[in-house]
Amino acid sequence: MFGATPPPQNEETPFYPRSPYGAAKVYSYWMTKNYREAYGLFAVNGILFNHESPRRGETFVTRKITRAAARIKAGVQKKLYLGNLDSVRDWGYTPEYVEGMWRMLQHDKPMDFVLATGHAATIKDFLTDSFSHIGLDWEEFVEFDPRYLRPTEVDALIGDASLAERELGWKAKTLAPELAKIMVEADVEAPEARGLTLDRQAKVSMSPKFPLDRSAKFYIAGHRGMVGSAIWREAERQGFHQPGWKDLQRARPNRPQGGL
Repeated sequence: MFGATPPPQNEETPFYPRSPYGAAKVYSYWMTKNYREAYGLFAVNGILFNHESPRRGETFVTRKITRAAARIKAGVQKKLYLGNLDSVRDWGYTPEYVEGMWRMLQHDKPMDFVLATGHAATIKDFLTDSFSHIGLDWEEFVEFDPRYLRPTEVDALIGDASLAERELGWKAKTLAPELAKIMVEADVEAPEARGLTLDRQAKVSMSPKFPLDRSAKFYIAGHRGMVGSAIWREAERQGFHQPGWKDLQRARPNRPQGGL
């Protein structure tokens, strides 16, 4: 939402989105504010800076880093491909942000709040914290790939959550270095990092009550997540190998190995 507006960013900072996604969030912000003022709804905007956890999707840079570190440590991945390592972000821990959202809804009146740690970290910092925590030097494994550069880069996002602390008593406790450790430890413990497939992690089978025509075409939403991936592999095991199947599986085809 803030995009190109210099940090620190708070509730009074002008929006300057740098992507269709950011522009859509700004639209949602003003729609919420408009309905609140027009119809008296208890509607609030939570402007949450990057909040992460071990449940983060594998294509987001934080999880991409910690997952790759764990897999490299286990010997099941060789390289990690990334773009700009100098982008500055304000990463917090998702459970704390969920509490912040709950506190917004318990407030006496509907207001808009920024939730952030106020702590700046680059992607390079997150790499260092993640890899070094398990005894690796990230520079030995990370390679630059220009395909991961954004056409309109967001250089720095650092939030100022003073209003949330003052009005809600909320303050972030977990900063990026500790967050990296939490996430990489979870990925080290994941069966996938030990070379096990998702088929063995989650036992998923097609229900015999709803037999599927082997000539049918269907799409599995969320196929990069644990459950979706397990369903996908089970479908393949049962003989669903339709033309174009692999193309659908790859949301962004022709990625280099280790670039997921």
